[in-house]
Amino acid sequence: MASSAPAPQVQEEESKSAPPVEEFPSTEAAPSRGTLLGRLKSDYKIIKENLKTRCVYRYYLYWILAGFIPQFGTFNYYLVKDVYKITQIQYGILIIIGTGAMLLGVALYQLKFK
Repeated sequence: MASSAPAPQVQEEESKSAPPVEEFPSTEAAPSRGTLLGRLKSDYKIIKENLKTRCVYRYYLYWILAGFIPQFGTFNYYLVKDVYKITQIQYGILIIIGTGAMLLGVALYQLKFK
C-alpha cells in the first residue's frame, strides 16, 4: 500500500506592487430605485462619487467649459462662401487642415510639454 504523505504546501510569492491604478467608484444602484425620486437620488449619489475621480471630473469640466464657447459654424460658413467667395471644396480642405492642426497640437503637447 502506498503511504499517503501530505502534499507539500506551495508558498505564494508576494506579487510585486504595481503602480496604483485609479479605480472607479461603484455604480451599483441603491435599492430604492423604484420611484422617480429614488432613481434621481441614487443617480445623484453615483455622479457625486464619480466626480471624485480625477479623469471623470476633468471630462465633465471640459464639456461644461466647452458649453460657454459660442458656436458660429453656420454663420461662418455663409460668411466664407458669400463674402470671401470660397468654394465648398476649399472650405472642406480648410476644415481638414484645421482638424489636422488640432491633432498635431495634441501630439506635440503629449511629447514636449507634458
